[in-house]
Amino acid sequence: MRLFSLYRSFVMMLLLNVAFSLGAETIFYDVVVIGLGPGGVEAGARTASAGLKTLIVGRERGGQLSAASQPVQNVFAVSPKPGAAIMSDAIRQAEDFGAEICEGTVTNISFSWSPYLVEIDGFKKIYARALVVATGSHPRRLSVPGEEEYWGRGVSACALCDAFFYRDATVAVVGGGDAAVDEAIHLAHYAKRVVVLVRGGRMRAQRFMQEKLKQYSQIELRYGEEVEEILGNDNFVTALRLRNNKTGDRTLEKFDGLFLAIGHEPNNELLRGVLELDQRGFVRVHDGSTEVIGYPGVFATGEIMGLQRRQVNVVVGVATQTGLEVNDYLSFGISRNQIPK
Repeated sequence: MRLFSLYRSFVMMLLLNVAFSLGAETIFYDVVVIGLGPGGVEAGARTASAGLKTLIVGRERGGQLSAASQPVQNVFAVSPKPGAAIMSDAIRQAEDFGAEICEGTVTNISFSWSPYLVEIDGFKKIYARALVVATGSHPRRLSVPGEEEYWGRGVSACALCDAFFYRDATVAVVGGGDAAVDEAIHLAHYAKRVVVLVRGGRMRAQRFMQEKLKQYSQIELRYGEEVEEILGNDNFVTALRLRNNKTGDRTLEKFDGLFLAIGHEPNNELLRGVLELDQRGFVRVHDGSTEVIGYPGVFATGEIMGLQRRQVNVVVGVATQTGLEVNDYLSFGISRNQIPK
């Protein structure tokens, strides 16, 4: 262990000399967190509060949560408020603990050895004793006309976030799995009518989940129907153009909102071919831990782990665990991976 520490120190000095010789801006941190969403900010706040020199870097402050157009509900101890305001408070807390915030695009990550190299905007080189990958995920989309235009203005991927704003409205849910059932049931407590559009001939949701739908008279199931176009009045969604994929018939129906429950895609562009990913492309971690398999001192947190539940409270809870594990690794050498001797 002592030899490994000496080797790591030697490598750090060698890399620093090389970076200076190339004229690059080079800085060392105890922890670099990649991602400025709820998971990344919370993990960085925890490591900073433990006295570790921490940098949190991301392309945009707050990630997807900041883009939420309506006040976000059900965040622990927080009254409903816009996602941007929630993230502003979270970032301010992380900074109060001593974390540094950097808005930039991570263009390269080297996982070859510790200290790990993170390159920002193609020229700024950061070295870290520990890395936290919090790059998140993004909702899978339909790629139909009107989707981008009305995203956040009637098109959503989170009923828990937005259902409150569809009281007495007519909304559609696209999907046939457990997530679609969850979305539909949550919406049924607000909307007067919920239409679940299932592309196939049957639902993929678990049987007990499908049974739950029968308890809500305002939920209607339709099979073999797809959204072809989303229409609106330039402000909000007003209608959907639907196509029956069995008969080919097309209809134009009035809807006040559309909720997508067709899965999420991981933001793993910089991780593919390096870290161990599961079949869906999410980062694999050790059971009961957030440390990445095969890489001492590299951790994943939040949606990039493929969390089944993606609510803010869940993401933040996992990120708190990550922050504690990073501190254990850097302060006490505790790792789920085998550290070379």
